[in-house]
Amino acid sequence: MHLPTILYNNDFDLINYSEIITLFKNSKVYYPNFYQKVTKVKQLDDNFEFSYGNNNTKIYMNRNNVQNELNYIQEFEKTIFNNKILENYYYIDVRIQDQIIVKERSNIL
Repeated sequence: MHLPTILYNNDFDLINYSEIITLFKNSKVYYPNFYQKVTKVKQLDDNFEFSYGNNNTKIYMNRNNVQNELNYIQEFEKTIFNNKILENYYYIDVRIQDQIIVKERSNIL
């Protein structure tokens, strides 16, 4: 079973751990590409920071809306599919409602 490294900003909390495990169980079923490519998740106060793929693209999501924001990432990936992949970005931030903020990498090897 693939499970990324989980880092906490505060003391270990079983509720937070359970929240992350539930997220990964759901992503394994509904968004397996995301599940397979996440290498690390960092739990911040109100957010998650995911490291994604070989280029460690940072993906930022709100903890209280992570399932919806994961859907936004999936739709974004479908939209860019013909020209880019998520790893073409330094970061992808979906914490602001109805917006996806990205910073593109200038040269991809």
